[in-house]
Amino acid sequence: MAHNGPSSAASPSASPGVSANHKLTRLSMSATTRVNSVTTRGSTATQHSDRFTAVYPPSDPGASLSACSSESDELRPKINASLWRKLVRQLSFRAGESRNANMFFSCMVLLNSVSVGLETDLDVNDDSDLWLVINSVFLVIFGVELVVRLRIEGLRSWVHDTWNWFDTLLVVSDVVGMWIVPFFTGKSLRSFNFLRTGRLLRLARIARLFRFLRPLALIMRGIVMAFKIVLWMIILMTILIYVAAVGMRIFTKNIAEDWSDDLANPDSSLLAKGLGTYGQPPFRSVPQSMITMFQLVTLENWPEVFYATGHYVSSIALTIIPFVFFMNFIIVSLMTGVILENVLEVSRTDYEEKNRRTEEFRRTAFAHLHEVFKEADESGRGWISEDEFVKVLRNAEVAQKLKFADVSLRDAAELFSLIDINQSRRVTYNEFVEGCLRIAGPAKGKDL
Repeated sequence: MAHNGPSSAASPSASPGVSANHKLTRLSMSATTRVNSVTTRGSTATQHSDRFTAVYPPSDPGASLSACSSESDELRPKINASLWRKLVRQLSFRAGESRNANMFFSCMVLLNSVSVGLETDLDVNDDSDLWLVINSVFLVIFGVELVVRLRIEGLRSWVHDTWNWFDTLLVVSDVVGMWIVPFFTGKSLRSFNFLRTGRLLRLARIARLFRFLRPLALIMRGIVMAFKIVLWMIILMTILIYVAAVGMRIFTKNIAEDWSDDLANPDSSLLAKGLGTYGQPPFRSVPQSMITMFQLVTLENWPEVFYATGHYVSSIALTIIPFVFFMNFIIVSLMTGVILENVLEVSRTDYEEKNRRTEEFRRTAFAHLHEVFKEADESGRGWISEDEFVKVLRNAEVAQKLKFADVSLRDAAELFSLIDINQSRRVTYNEFVEGCLRIAGPAKGKDL
């Protein structure tokens, strides 16, 4: 019992020591875990640092600051040039590229045509300073338009457009007529009658509305396509008018004398009924009869012809009314319908052709842009950084592929910042393709 007593007495005093040992063990294990964690993080940071060092070699702060300053200086003219190109692009006249620019120059063409009409109607002297200034302003506007279009389209595409040659002819003729000839001769255009036709050439500029206004162009193309059918319908109308004129001449041959006598007699029944306003007998000869029948087709004064002729031949209604009905309501309406059908066909064909060209361009652009993205994304991550993008642009093959996709390198240099909407400095495949397709076409409000 004496042995057990001390043991049991010692156990309470030993309990605090054991507890302290357990605490020390737990603290040691926790410290070891934290050290391992710090070591792991340090290793990861070292790896990231190595990668960063591999991509961006170390340099002193002064050199880095100088490099940033030089890059900023190099970038500023590029940005300014890019903004200028975007402004110039808005003045371009490639298909569907700038509706506002088309509308502006259409208004200029109309105003120029109005000024030509006023100048002609007022019989202004050719050496008038006011009209020289007005015509010079129009000349400068159209000259700038011509140069801008040449700048945008390029010489190779520009020379294959007939409208460009037409515009060049008008601008050159105006320059020669308004500036060069008076400068070297000291005489106005009034002394050179053959050069005064330049006013007619300026009026011919109104034909350019067919280039700017698509509905007018569609109507003109529809009329041209329907011309063959319309020509045959005109021949048919001529034959019918001739046959009807001969017939009316036969039926009314005997009334020509009575008609002339009644016109000369103030008390005649013809004048009493108010039917003498038509003048001479409408069917006194075959050519005159054809002119009268054509007036019936156009419904010009046809009631007067009908009633005045019916005053002498009561059965004339059996001939005139069917003729007017058939020629005006059937033949003329049929001709209008043919033209309208061709206009709709041209519009449908133009729409389908536009969709076909767009789809073909998108397929080609997708193929080239896919290769460009694959070239830039060497690691196969599915996204590219800004450095990878700028680096791949220096490749000549990539530049050619972007050219095929209608994306110039100067525009592509700022493409990354335009399509990186969330500013993550990463561009995915879909963002890259959609951004390139946007920059390849016109600038739209939804893209800006």
